[in-house]
This record gives sequence, C-alpha cells and structure tokens, in this order.
Amino acid sequence: MRKTASKLVAAAMAMMPVCAPMGAAAGEGHDWYLKVGMAAVMYDEKLKSLDVGGAPFAGGDVELDTNWAAAITLGYHLMPAISLSMSAGSPLTVPIKGTGTIAFLNDVATALEGPAIFTANYHLTGLGPIVPYVGGGFVWLIPFGERDGSLDDFEVSHGFGGAVKAGVDYNINDRWGINAEIIKLWVDVDIKATIPAGVVAAVPVPTRGVIQVDPVIVNANLVYRFDW
Repeated sequence: MRKTASKLVAAAMAMMPVCAPMGAAAGEGHDWYLKVGMAAVMYDEKLKSLDVGGAPFAGGDVELDTNWAAAITLGYHLMPAISLSMSAGSPLTVPIKGTGTIAFLNDVATALEGPAIFTANYHLTGLGPIVPYVGGGFVWLIPFGERDGSLDDFEVSHGFGGAVKAGVDYNINDRWGINAEIIKLWVDVDIKATIPAGVVAAVPVPTRGVIQVDPVIVNANLVYRFDW
C-alpha cells in the first residue's frame, strides 16, 4: 500500500506545471471554489478488537483493497489565505476479507460507504498561480449499506475521526485551475454480525468488533472559482 501511495502522489504532483509565470492567486476575485476529479483511496486497515459469543477472539485481522471514486470539494474563502471546505465522493464498495485467525471466513462481507470531510485550510499566497495549502478538520464516514458474505446480518456503524490534507492549486486564470491533493484520515467503525450455525458452533454466534480504516486519499481535480 505504501509503494502504491508513493507512486500515486508522484503522478498527481507531476500533473502540476513546473514553471508558471502567469495566473491568479487563490481566492482572487471569487470567494467560492468547486473541485471535481478522481481519487484513489488506500486503507491502513486493522481489526482492533473482535468478540465472538461475548468472548475476545485474538489473532484476527482484515484486508481492504484500494478503491477509486469520483471526488468533489466545495469551499469558501473567508480571506485569500483562509478557506473552509467540505469534500465527499461517490460511495465506495469495500469488500472485507478475513486474515490471520479469521482467514477461514475469507470474504466476510461488503460495505458501501463514503466519507464527508470538513476542513479549515491555509493557502500560501504570493507565489503567482501556484498555491500550496494545508488543512485540518474531521471526517464523518457514512455507511450506505452492507452485503453479507461468510457472516450473516452484517452491519457497520457511522465513523467519526480526524483529517489532515495538503495540496497544490495551479490557477490557469481567475476562474479555472487544476489541483493535486493528499488527505489522511483517522477513523474507526464498529461492526456486528452473526457467524452462521455450523462454522464455529452448532448454533449461530453473535460477533462484534472494531475496524481501523484510516485511509490515505490522493486526488487530482479540475478547479472552478465563482461567486454566489
């Protein structure tokens, strides 16, 4: 996952022009901005806890594959150097695979989810059309549905956590630009399900756990600035 993330960050940054003598600074003349693009979502997953039938079950873990999504950000400049933004994307289909001592469960379930990310951002102005920025805030991970696999009655909770971001805008003119961005999220979700009868016991067994999701999101976007 780390090698994949490094390659994607390098590719996104390579889209930015090296030399830029012309252009406009962030927020110049237009308070609102809209970013639309594609995002790669790479998980730093971990099964933090698992209870089977009310007793701790050690040694299990999960695996979540890299995902791709359409991404959108709406932001508002309080001043040229400071903005507030909300980012979201198309819902992600996330297959959950069991590893370690729960590898026998294999395809545990599939979750349909998407993050809403809210940040305050600082833009480094004065560099012409190239505008680096950093931001911080929180994420709300929203479940839209689940599909059972080897487990029955699978459910995922909402998740709340922290978010940081860093990126670069290149302003083609005062309205249009392109953008590369990387976002790191820290968020856990609670899960509950039932192990079917005959798998670990003669009767169905209730199961609960906590999954660390903690994705890195790499975006490449088209930027449009406007007044509202």
